Amino acid sequence: MLEFSIPLNQFADEPRADVMKGRLREHRVGQVERRRGTMGSIPVVAGTRAPTKAVWNLHIRGLSDEAILESYPGLAADDVRAATRTEERRRRPA
Repeated sequence: MLEFSIPLNQFADEPRADVMKGRLREHRVGQVERRRGTMGSIPVVAGTRAPTKAVWNLHIRGLSDEAILESYPGLAADDVRAATRTEERRRRPA
């Protein structure tokens, strides 16, 4: 008789890890980061893959913060403000 076991702990840990990611994201709302080797090292809203440039493009097209949040439901209002501030600074003449 062939016996094998299924690592059930692995399946229990995956949802737990997803919950922890969400909790970690809460502490980084309103921040921008660059991760070397991720998304071409461009500035993104911390804890997401939302480029600040994409948020900026919506902003300069006249979309309200609420409309931008509808396009990026994982973001908070503070994230939109941080992304637009970052892009404003990047676009200032030196």
